[in-house]
Amino acid sequence: MDLNNIIDTYENYDESSKATSNHARRMEFITTTHILDRLLGDKPLSILDCAAGTGIYSLYLANEKHRVAAVDITKDHIEILNQKLDGKRYDVDTAVNDTRGLDMFEDETFDVVLCMGPLYYLNEKQDRDLCFEECYRVLRAGGLLISSYLNRFFMIPQLLKNDFRLLNREFINSLRGSGTSDYEKPLSFPTGYHCHTPDEIEEMLDTVGRERDEAAPDLPEYIMSEERPHVRVALRRAKDKNLGDDFWQRIADEINRR
Repeated sequence: MDLNNIIDTYENYDESSKATSNHARRMEFITTTHILDRLLGDKPLSILDCAAGTGIYSLYLANEKHRVAAVDITKDHIEILNQKLDGKRYDVDTAVNDTRGLDMFEDETFDVVLCMGPLYYLNEKQDRDLCFEECYRVLRAGGLLISSYLNRFFMIPQLLKNDFRLLNREFINSLRGSGTSDYEKPLSFPTGYHCHTPDEIEEMLDTVGRERDEAAPDLPEYIMSEERPHVRVALRRAKDKNLGDDFWQRIADEINRR
């Protein structure tokens, strides 16, 4: 996939003020950082921020005492981030890098990987799969992958509200059908951006979760099934007794012997 269009777009886009340019974006930043604080806790963690832009979340997390590495495919973004780091009391490791090839990092390097941008612009499934594979490769076992995406059903009315030129059958059918449109470049989005459905995201996470024996969208359905009430009973009693990973490792070993 040729990402030159994306690089060209962002070299002429004020990414640095994105989070404060309007009330909706300020609310997005406040909401996202609130969720990050809740998920990450107080312990300093090693975090990779993929498609970090000019570092809005990298800087926030580094200020919270986390060890942060930030990569972005746009050279200008990394240069701006490095300028912002001048005089800071913390460091962020920065590099120009494509998330589909994180070869600069060893396997299982990070406690947390943020993938809060790449999926927007990878309109080929093989590229999206490769992006997730790389994110999981550098993520430690039991680590946390945090991802965001453009919801297809949200984006159609949102784009139409801001640009009535897009109110045509070709654009809407293309976006509804494949999640990608090569129609005339709308707003600040590069041609060929990709919008997911919730089911599509769940399928991607489910596939990776199965491969890594980790939590995935198929597990709640199994746990909450009326045909398996004792699963919930066992989980509740284990929680009440504060049983740790050693206990569940023995359970997993026993299941593997069956």
